Amino acid sequence: MVKPIRLWRRMSFKKKLLVYSLLLSVIPVMLLGLISSYMAGSSVQEEVDRNHRIILKQMEYQMDGILKSLDASSLQIASDRTVEKSVRLGISMDSLETLETTLEMKEIIRQYRSYNGTLFNVSLVYNRFGQVYSNHYGMLALNDFPYYELIKFARPMYTGATVVPPYTYPQQTEFLLLRPVPINSPVMEGWLLLHVDPEIIEEVFQSVSLGNGRKLLVIDEQGRIVLSSNKADIGTKLTATNDLHQFWQNPSSFTGPYTYNKQQYHLSSEKSSFNNWTYLAMTPYSELTAKSDHIQRLTWITVIILIGLWMLISVIGSHRLYFPIQRLAGKFSGSDREADDLNALDSYLEKVLRINEGLRLQYQEQLPHLKESVLFKLLRGEMTEDELAFHSANKHLALDGSRFYLLALEVDQPVKFWRKYQTRDRSLMMYALSKLIQEICEEMPTCVTLTPNPGQIICILGTERNDDATWSRINEMSRLIREKVKEYFQHTITVAISDAQPSLTAVSLGYEQALQLLRYRFVMGGNATITREIAENSTMLRQFNHFFAKWQRRILASIAEGDIEQARNQFAEMMEDVPHFMANVESVLGLMAYLLGEIDQCLQDRGYDLHEWMDDQLYMNIYSASSLEEVRQWFCNELFPSIQREMEQSRQSKQALLISQVIDYIHERFETDLSLQQVAEHFHCSPSQLSRAFKEEKGINFVDYLIDYRMNRAKEWLAHSDLSIKEITEKLRYATTQNFTRVFKQCTGMPPGKYREQFRQGS
Repeated sequence: MVKPIRLWRRMSFKKKLLVYSLLLSVIPVMLLGLISSYMAGSSVQEEVDRNHRIILKQMEYQMDGILKSLDASSLQIASDRTVEKSVRLGISMDSLETLETTLEMKEIIRQYRSYNGTLFNVSLVYNRFGQVYSNHYGMLALNDFPYYELIKFARPMYTGATVVPPYTYPQQTEFLLLRPVPINSPVMEGWLLLHVDPEIIEEVFQSVSLGNGRKLLVIDEQGRIVLSSNKADIGTKLTATNDLHQFWQNPSSFTGPYTYNKQQYHLSSEKSSFNNWTYLAMTPYSELTAKSDHIQRLTWITVIILIGLWMLISVIGSHRLYFPIQRLAGKFSGSDREADDLNALDSYLEKVLRINEGLRLQYQEQLPHLKESVLFKLLRGEMTEDELAFHSANKHLALDGSRFYLLALEVDQPVKFWRKYQTRDRSLMMYALSKLIQEICEEMPTCVTLTPNPGQIICILGTERNDDATWSRINEMSRLIREKVKEYFQHTITVAISDAQPSLTAVSLGYEQALQLLRYRFVMGGNATITREIAENSTMLRQFNHFFAKWQRRILASIAEGDIEQARNQFAEMMEDVPHFMANVESVLGLMAYLLGEIDQCLQDRGYDLHEWMDDQLYMNIYSASSLEEVRQWFCNELFPSIQREMEQSRQSKQALLISQVIDYIHERFETDLSLQQVAEHFHCSPSQLSRAFKEEKGINFVDYLIDYRMNRAKEWLAHSDLSIKEITEKLRYATTQNFTRVFKQCTGMPPGKYREQFRQGS
């Protein structure tokens, strides 16, 4: 035992891998083969028993149905009063009563025979008179009756009719049902016999197919064979020494095969609850063993093939699995030769860990930028509930609080600010301003700042309560921020505070409200804190809000509709009234910068990028202006014309593409009921828009183009096909031939028939 263990320990990893592969592949397959072989033999046996029982149940059901019908008929005839009276009076022409009874008895027997589904003959035995009446044999003496011996020794059964199988008596070829008349009477006056042709029973028997070599027996309660596949066995009685007799008496006590004519059989049986007959099926063991042996042979052949395949796969697989490891180890070790162990892999994994640590540090460095991107999406309302949950779980968006306030802070004199600080200095100034805001608001559960535009900072404050004390504290912090900025940076800022928002998903609403409030600084003069209450209580602010909102809405609506000329006229008209609200040039420039931002956003929503058409210093064009006239001229002479030019080019390109697609659609579907409305709906545009675009691109309206194309196709069919004018009319979706002929003549100057004739004569 110790030696194999030592040998196993000394084996190389490659050999151990091969042994494991062989064991894991061969042992399960062998076990599967043993189990499958055993289950195959058992399942064949169980399947045969199950099929035999189904067939025997079917046989029992059909036989019991026939016997029940015959038994019921015999009971009805034997208990009939006319039949009983006839047996008591006998058959005689001496009296009128006897004659009438005999005639009635014959009629009743005829009726019963005609009503029953199974064809049978009736014999009525008159014991007292030594007579027999049979619808088959007629009137005859009892001694001349073929079944006299049966009647002579018969004893009445009070539980039902006596069934006598064929060949029970010499020259008996019929099934007989024997019942005393009258029934349940101590005086035996007569017998009723029903004669059934055995072919009727044998038809049912032969309809049950058990397969080649199999036998079927029906044994009555006395051990006599009623039916058999071998007619010579019918009527014989089982002997007590016969194994079949033992199985018939107690199937559960019989073990082993039954031998008949030097052949072994498997026995299956079913017992009828109606008459205690036993239905028995005999299947040769050779058939059973042949099927199971065949299955077992196939199973073991399959197992051997699988073992061979798995062994081959194991050998190849272990080699191919180990050799790549060797090559990888060689590569990781830094040498060209293959390494013999896995030490190189260990060093490689250490290197991977170091790289991962470096990536983690880079991720930490980029995390602020990622958080800023997430916050911008939150402000724009582009963050879904699932995204919020994801970023909160990954610490990208850790905002605590049940209520959120949005503070929008913007430099009051952007021109001075821009001119004083260069780009890099402005960034440092905004960073310092953000840090100042965070220090002042650090007592809040959440204080996050970000810079969406130069000179502007957005602060998100999270709090657990929404009461007057919280509101007062936020206003006090806003005042302190303005004072500190003026003290440290020599600039003034305006702070706009939104209402408390109930959740993170509503932060975008607070952002929009803060930006709306922030524009009031142009009227208030800057260095102020603006809230919704201040804006609503100031008449001047309300008038300015109404004025600016009206013109902004009109200008943006005109741009959205593509009417840039109207937007330019509206801007010029607005500029005439601006001085009535604010005389400070700095305030007007800030207002114009705000309007430019709204125009930029409107264009972005419609797939345009203003920065691609103009230079990058868009806002510098405003802040560098020295008068309102310069601002007006830049908007009217540079900005709006550039927008109109680019939108017109884009619109024409899209229009050309649309009409090209419409043309292809017409060419593909000209044989259908096309209409301008249908095509417009297909391309998701209005009929008037499509009609105008089609006219501009093709120089012809939609309907005329469709007619011309159809007529050109009609010319081709008339010239090069055998289609009739009626068929062409139907293909081009014209209601009548007259309408098609009229349109064709208008286009070509001649009717279709003449066009075809002229073309073919010319060719």
